[in-house]
Amino acid sequence: MLVHVVCDLESLLDAYVCKKPLPELQSDLVIEGKARLRRLAQECFEGMRPPREFVLNGTAWSEIVATARRHHADAIVIGSQSQHEPADHHIVGGTVARVLWHAPCAVVVVPPEEE
Repeated sequence: MLVHVVCDLESLLDAYVCKKPLPELQSDLVIEGKARLRRLAQECFEGMRPPREFVLNGTAWSEIVATARRHHADAIVIGSQSQHEPADHHIVGGTVARVLWHAPCAVVVVPPEEE
């Protein structure tokens, strides 16, 4: 299964100003998330049974963990967006760290591609 989580913009209302109405922006983010998952599935699962795709609203780490638990996932594969060097003691960001801490299964962290 593939999971993409869109932040619930209502929770950022005090810190986020936008010219678009909030529901329209939230809808656009969900549509973009679905398109990204479709492209990922086509690239990575060509010739195989396509995975189930979930676009969820909420906090990334908690939605990922809840989805893994609900669907009895064997593993979670998550990308690390952290650009920190190991010497900084920040090998992963907050989302990845929380998934690692709360996951009901194995977690594989994939580092960002080198440019």
